[in-house]
Amino acid sequence: MYWIGINLDIEELKRAEEQRKTAEEKIREHLNLLKRLNRGAGMNFNPSLFRHLTRSTAVESRIEMHLESLVQQEVMVPAGLDGMELRIRFNKGETIHTENSYKFSSAKIDEMLTAAGFSVMKVWTDPLQTFAVTLSTVGLS
Repeated sequence: MYWIGINLDIEELKRAEEQRKTAEEKIREHLNLLKRLNRGAGMNFNPSLFRHLTRSTAVESRIEMHLESLVQQEVMVPAGLDGMELRIRFNKGETIHTENSYKFSSAKIDEMLTAAGFSVMKVWTDPLQTFAVTLSTVGLS
């Protein structure tokens, strides 16, 4: 038997997420990635030259997180063991695609599991139906 946790429906998840965090917290959290790269890898990102961007793509059932460059700029990656320094150029509007969060309907979960040779035994969801836990077995109906 297999337990699988799956996020459901983009719109429901977005509403639940918006209730959980303010927009400012999400933006601060996302831009913190650049600060961590600066500290951990010695890069020189200027977080104030990027903005947080979220895109929903219903066709692919996902929410994408991006950091968009507000200006044309260059970021330096320090030399590694090979002694080579790298400079990354960003055009204004160019993004760093940082995260995909896939969302599925209960019907799509069933379809994908069946196609992979699993049989869904039972599905549990939270009250808002934003998350499902599915109990599946291999090859049994």
